Amino acid sequence: MHENKEAVLGGLTLVVGETDTEIPEKPKPDRSRKRDKDATCFTVEFQIEYSPKQRKRANARFNSGTILYNACLRESFDRAQTMRSDSRWLQAQKLPKTINKEPNTERTKLFNDAKTDAKFSAYELGSFGTKMRVGSLRNNVLSQEAQTIAVQAYNAVADWVYSGKGRPRYLRAA
Repeated sequence: MHENKEAVLGGLTLVVGETDTEIPEKPKPDRSRKRDKDATCFTVEFQIEYSPKQRKRANARFNSGTILYNACLRESFDRAQTMRSDSRWLQAQKLPKTINKEPNTERTKLFNDAKTDAKFSAYELGSFGTKMRVGSLRNNVLSQEAQTIAVQAYNAVADWVYSGKGRPRYLRAA
């Protein structure tokens, strides 16, 4: 006869003791080396050769992306400032975060309304980035790249506004 011990934990009864059935063990993964410890490894490095024309084109595209990022960052700062100076945003900051241990829905609604009216969202700034593709930027930055750059600028400013991270800095053109 087996001797079992019972324990009550948070309303659940746990029975500890020996069982008649064995629990099958999981198969252990193969941890053997794929190659010998002393085997040689080869790393090959290739230097990319640009022609002067290709180098000039690559620099122009990089600088265009930097210009676009800085423009989107400035627009994000402006929209964040508009959002923060909205009367609904200021009113929402004065409200308590929770009421009876539940999130304050009125506060959340006021914040969202201020954010929507200021057009402070990744979607809106992605659209702004695409609209900024004029002149030489149209030739040097593709529309998907422009959207991605704009969303990166938005994410940097959103982290600053919401998470208290450091203020994003402008990039320097090379």
